[in-house]
Amino acid sequence: MQSDMNTHPDDTHIICIDVGGTKVRGACVSISPLTLHDIPRIDHVQTVPSDALQGGERLYRRVVALIHDLIDQCSCLIDGIAVDTTGGTDPHTGVVVMKSTLLPGWGGTDLRCDLEHEFSLPVVTLGDVQAHALGEARWGAARGDRCALVVGVGTGLGGALIVDGHVLLGAHGVAGEIGHMFHPAAIKRRCSCGRYGHIESIAAGGAIAEIYQGLSKQDPGFNTLLDAQEVARRAEGGEGHAISVIQSAGKALGEVLATCSHMFDPERIILTGSVSEAGPIWRHALEEGYRSQLLVSSADVPLCDARLGSYAPLYGAAAFFADVHMR
Repeated sequence: MQSDMNTHPDDTHIICIDVGGTKVRGACVSISPLTLHDIPRIDHVQTVPSDALQGGERLYRRVVALIHDLIDQCSCLIDGIAVDTTGGTDPHTGVVVMKSTLLPGWGGTDLRCDLEHEFSLPVVTLGDVQAHALGEARWGAARGDRCALVVGVGTGLGGALIVDGHVLLGAHGVAGEIGHMFHPAAIKRRCSCGRYGHIESIAAGGAIAEIYQGLSKQDPGFNTLLDAQEVARRAEGGEGHAISVIQSAGKALGEVLATCSHMFDPERIILTGSVSEAGPIWRHALEEGYRSQLLVSSADVPLCDARLGSYAPLYGAAAFFADVHMR
């Protein structure tokens, strides 16, 4: 981990927070206005459980406590706060847009206003996959691309579109939110948003665990330790049921990604998130579903792995702050 003792006096220091369904990660990220092409410094990385099922107010207080802790640790003057979150935010208001069973009570949280009042610092907000995409666009796998689609396959499923180095937010902050695209195999599956037929309900990590167990997360017998990673391990070990679940999830997602390729015409599709590391059985099924639906004109659009790992959303959140406040 780097130290913030040697930062340049002209650097911008941002407390960046990445809010997910299972954990909240934060760090102090420093961007030099003289070398914006260089990857930012990242210091004091901390990760805490989100305790998401305890409600939105509890999650908000955990975010606030983490920011206070990070500010106390940094020896430099903090210029602002950047928060990316599952559920996305309205780009005009900073309010969390989507209501989801993954983060109950979080939808509608006025992140920007509440945090600006709490800390008397400028605050920017965006979606978690949008932040990941922006990090990959500036310093990772999509650097130099005119158009790229980043897909985050973790507990939930999200996407973000990069155009000319900037994340496309859309009118309501949810552009590229592919997890709620329709897939016929999901017609009887209820999504975390409450509707039926969405790809997230059969291809995301939470869905894989539910389908494998034949239970929903709300059922008393649901085993939270038997997650998508464990299902993938069992599949690689030759267990038939696990193989079937992993292959079905990968193939369905690949088919949806082909549709996305036709819609957005990206130079590449970049995969990130815990499920993207589910192993060769999942990856082969993903590629099979993807190639089976591609038009000839899109045949050379590759599926690539992200490069920045779990820190990508922190880098992206910092980049978004810089775009808004360092121009």
